[in-house]
Amino acid sequence: MEYNGRKFKLDLHPDNSDGFGGDGAVRNFTWKLSGEKTEPLSGDYGGVVEFNHTVGEFEVIEDREIVWTFTPVGPMIDGSAGQVLTRKSANGNDLRDVPMGRYKVTATYEGKALKLKKWRTQDAFGTDVTFDFYPTFESFCNNCAILEYKIK
Repeated sequence: MEYNGRKFKLDLHPDNSDGFGGDGAVRNFTWKLSGEKTEPLSGDYGGVVEFNHTVGEFEVIEDREIVWTFTPVGPMIDGSAGQVLTRKSANGNDLRDVPMGRYKVTATYEGKALKLKKWRTQDAFGTDVTFDFYPTFESFCNNCAILEYKIK
C-alpha cells in the first residue's frame, strides 16, 4: 500500500487461520488498522511508535507515566478518518498497535507538556510534532515512527 509517498507491506486478517490441508481452502481477508494478529502470525496490525529521552538531559522520569495524545492529520492509511488516541506505554519504550496514519502528537508528564521532535533530526523541539510512519526505519523498525522527548 502506498501512503504519503512511501510503500508499506501490511498483513491482512484472515476469516480463518487454519492450514489449507490437501484439498486447498477458501479464505476471506479484511484489512485491519489495529488489533492482535491471529496465529500463525504474531504481533499487532497497527504501527509502533518508539520514543527516546534526548541525549544529554539528565532529569529522570518514569516513561510509563507519560501520557501520549495522537490526533490524526488527514486520513489513515486505509482512507478512514481515524480517532484521537490517548495512551500510556505498557513497557516504557514504545506504543504498539497504533493505527497507521499521519498524526500530530503531544505528551505530558505529571500534567506538564514535554518537548518533542522526530528522532535523529535537526528539527527544533516543540510542544507537538507531526509525524508519519516509516515502512522500514534504519533497517530495525518496520511500520514505525521514532520520537525524541525532553522535559525542559
